[in-house]
Amino acid sequence: KRKRSVLDLKQKLQILEDLERGEKVIDVAQRYKIGNSTVSIHKAGDKLWNFAAAMGSSVRVEERKTMHVSRDEALDKAVYMWFVQNRIRGTPIPGPILKEKAKHFHRDLNGEEAGFTASDGWLNRLKHRHSIRQLSITGEIMSTCNESIVPFHSQLMEIMETGSHRHSEIFHAWITPKFMKLVTNRL
Repeated sequence: KRKRSVLDLKQKLQILEDLERGEKVIDVAQRYKIGNSTVSIHKAGDKLWNFAAAMGSSVRVEERKTMHVSRDEALDKAVYMWFVQNRIRGTPIPGPILKEKAKHFHRDLNGEEAGFTASDGWLNRLKHRHSIRQLSITGEIMSTCNESIVPFHSQLMEIMETGSHRHSEIFHAWITPKFMKLVTNRL
C-alpha cells in the first residue's frame, strides 16, 4: 500500500506547471509518489493559482497544504488592506491597535452582531495568513524602494490586464522577494 502523502501548495503548483508543459499524468504521479487521481488537481488549477497569488509570500505557500480562508473574508480583507495602507505610510501598528480596528470593521460590516472577539489567537492567524511580522518602521527595511513601487505596480497591472502572461509568471514574481527587489530597483 502506498504511503499517504499530502502535497503543499508549492508542490501542487509545480504539478500544474508540469502538466501545462505536456507531461503525462502517470509520470507526474510517479515523480511525486502520489496516485493518478491526486494529479487531477489540474481541474482546480485557476483556483490554486489565484489563491497562491493572493497569498503573495513564498513562505506561506510552502507551508500551506490547503486553501482554507478566514471565516469572515470581508473582515479579513478590510483589516489587511487597512494594515498595508498604514504600513506604507510608515505608521507602526501594534497588535492591540490592529485588534481594535478589526472590532471596528466587524461592527461596520456586520452590525452589532455578536460572535467576534479579536482575540490573540485571531491576531496570530491573521499574521500567519498574511505573513505579517512586527518589523521596525525606521531604517532601510521600509524605505528601500518606495519611489519605484508606483511605476512597477502600474506596469504589472498593465501586463495582467492585457493577458500576455501565464499564471505561473505572475505567481513566481510575487513569491520571489529577491527577484522583486531586483526588478523594482531597476525600474
